[in-house]
Amino acid sequence: MNYNQARSAADEVVGTHFSFTGNKKASYIEARLPEIWAHLDVNNDGFLPANKGPVLLKMLLGDVESNNGL
Repeated sequence: MNYNQARSAADEVVGTHFSFTGNKKASYIEARLPEIWAHLDVNNDGFLPANKGPVLLKMLLGDVESNNGL
């Protein structure tokens, strides 16, 4: 996964999970993704292994809880 692919995945996930759109979604991603990317791409290779994709997205979303009424 390169940075552009991570950005595309982040765009979809933030829109789906937070229902952010437009400038709100873009500013949220741009505020968080570069720092998360740098944290995970420690060797500055410009890509992440596929198994780091879910880690990146979980870090992007943060601590999200689900309340299903149980």
